[in-house]
Amino acid sequence: MAKTNHLHLACALITNEYNEMLIVKKQNTEVFIMPGGKIEHGETPEQALQRELLEEIKTSINLQQMTLLGHHTTIASNEKNTQVTARIFHIKLAKTQIKVANEIQEAFWMNYQDYTKYTLANLLKEFSLPIWLKMQV
Repeated sequence: MAKTNHLHLACALITNEYNEMLIVKKQNTEVFIMPGGKIEHGETPEQALQRELLEEIKTSINLQQMTLLGHHTTIASNEKNTQVTARIFHIKLAKTQIKVANEIQEAFWMNYQDYTKYTLANLLKEFSLPIWLKMQV
């Protein structure tokens, strides 16, 4: 049996002024994920998220913009034999603040009318999607 790797992530459920949620897809992958990524040695989840958002969507955020939603552990969607544990934060940004960069191939503002057409990663599907859907009411 293959060894299971474990990654610690910091991710963001990012919404805009229309309550749409930002989803991104990395190059050479099939599923959409939340912006964010691995927490490096010596980083706090907040620092990791600040770094990742700057790298992935060219957006600088401060700690006051982040609200911790919780943490979730699941099977990674883009890496074999890997389990992820993520701290997930809510961040509100203007729709115009996003610029795709680095390993991000696509970014979309998903809305309530079209969210079912996207293939979403487990972490997004299991944790953030239900929270975001409750925001729609």
